[in-house]
Amino acid sequence: MENKEFFVKQLQTLIDKYNELINGSRFIDLSDVNYPELVILTTRSFASIERISGKHSSYYGQATKISDTKMDVGWKLQAMIGCVGALRDDIKADFLKPMNEIIRSDIFNDFLEMSEHLFHSGYKDASAVIAGSTLESHLKKLCEKFSIEITYLDKHSKEQMRNSDSLNSDLVKENVYSKLIQKQITAWLGIRNSAAHGNYSDYGNEEVKLMIMGIQNFIISNSA
Repeated sequence: MENKEFFVKQLQTLIDKYNELINGSRFIDLSDVNYPELVILTTRSFASIERISGKHSSYYGQATKISDTKMDVGWKLQAMIGCVGALRDDIKADFLKPMNEIIRSDIFNDFLEMSEHLFHSGYKDASAVIAGSTLESHLKKLCEKFSIEITYLDKHSKEQMRNSDSLNSDLVKENVYSKLIQKQITAWLGIRNSAAHGNYSDYGNEEVKLMIMGIQNFIISNSA
């Protein structure tokens, strides 16, 4: 691929910027980061995917699907960075063509399915981030279903998203599910946090595999 190093550097710059935001944020959904910053990085990521891979590529197709979702911009950015990372890795490894079978816009019905495909294709870290983000989104939906507040006002009277651990705790208090399930969710969120912060040695393939299966069963058993 022509300009391989140039393209890899562009994509790595986006990933580095995302890591700066996640490391400086108190919340995994980046809800305390300025909204314009999230929009700018999401837009730049989408534009880079389009510019580098073209509109007919699987990467562009998946990025478009992510862009069109109704997820909060923080979750949307995280999923988009997953595509950026996949494109960067495949450019570096010189196997863009096989990735067409891994990420393709018409393959996935939901993000958990995307996570499962990424895992079986050797991308355990991106898989863990997407699975964990799906879990956190579902926890918010459950809270809304059971009239549990998902936001709070900070000392500046600015609305902020509550973290997933507190939502998890409140759902147990409302007897939505058991304390045993709460502990399992905490463990899954821990894997997701390690993946998002680049602490890839904190977990292995088996943990991510069980995480995806567990989250799938949890969502089925606790519909929102």
